[in-house]
Amino acid sequence: MAAKLKPGALGIAFVEYETVEDATRAMQTLDGYTTTPGARGIRIEYAQHSMGTPSAKKGFLPPQ
Repeated sequence: MAAKLKPGALGIAFVEYETVEDATRAMQTLDGYTTTPGARGIRIEYAQHSMGTPSAKKGFLPPQ
């Protein structure tokens, strides 16, 4: 797993997982999770390229 912060964008980070299964498990477990009472939940989604469609790079596509 590798995590990267997006420069100049507060609250945005990118995480790369070794397998699609690991990424899916993390997304299902953590999407909507709140770190403190009253805080907004974490929003997690699969990476998208600049045109807004899922990226096939490295075989990381959302499950159908």
